[in-house]
Amino acid sequence: MKAIHLIAGLGVILISIPLYAEDASQAKQFSNLDKDNDGYVSINEAEGRLDLLKSWVDIDKDTDGKLEFSEFSAFETRSEQDSTKAKTFVPPENGDDYDLGSAPF
Repeated sequence: MKAIHLIAGLGVILISIPLYAEDASQAKQFSNLDKDNDGYVSINEAEGRLDLLKSWVDIDKDTDGKLEFSEFSAFETRSEQDSTKAKTFVPPENGDDYDLGSAPF
């Protein structure tokens, strides 16, 4: 019985490691942006991140003019997922013809 608990515990740890690594990476990015260390990223602090600035209205859920970590993390996670989707080929539906263009030779 102890072996089952040990295996289950190891499974939880192994599943959690990638999530923790992602959170740690996002926390570091957030910390680097939060230049005044007040726990928020202001629009001025986000100056070098065009992706944040372009989506600011959508990201700043509580409309207080600054991002807290949860808002920043949700945006980063969504951006990473969108990036992965963009790299995934989706075949045409219902037998539609899909033109890949002409070959260069």
